[in-house]
Amino acid sequence: IKDFQRFYRHVEGIQFEKLENKANERESIVAAREYFRKKAIDEKYDWLLIVDQSLVLPNNFIENAIAIGRKIISGIYFEAASTNQGSSKIITYVPNLFSFSGNDGKNVNVTRLLFDDVLPAKVFDVDMAELKIIMLHKSVLEKIGFVHQDNPLYDDINFAMQCRKIQQKIAVDSSMVCRNNRTIVMDAFG
Repeated sequence: IKDFQRFYRHVEGIQFEKLENKANERESIVAAREYFRKKAIDEKYDWLLIVDQSLVLPNNFIENAIAIGRKIISGIYFEAASTNQGSSKIITYVPNLFSFSGNDGKNVNVTRLLFDDVLPAKVFDVDMAELKIIMLHKSVLEKIGFVHQDNPLYDDINFAMQCRKIQQKIAVDSSMVCRNNRTIVMDAFG
């Protein structure tokens, strides 16, 4: 984060706001999400779009996401997952999307969707999506919040449980795949 702040100070026309330093990167990310959520409420934005710096949106992502007609929309991207089989390493790609089983908030099983679950391209609901790309309508901004947890996935689970509490599913259009530059780099050097 510090490197990007230093870089953007020298790029003409780009404004940024420095937030209070936090103990670690995850805590800073969650604090930034919460800052922009409150800013969107205060300044009466219609939508808030949060995108991790490692992701690249497809053309017309915003317009297409709004056209879905839902209040919470996640972008879809894929991450590399590797397994060892004997002396070989197998790399598969899995989406950033999850389903829940169980109704008790304390005893929910979280399962990652697989490649075949998102094909063919379609609009569908998920119980949880990683928060690296999330688009929120103003009608839900005051009903949810971003809370730091010790485990990065717990931030996402906490958000998903808030969505569940207000009876809002997270919509995904699997025809709008975002490029995950972190996966590309890790594949090249992993």
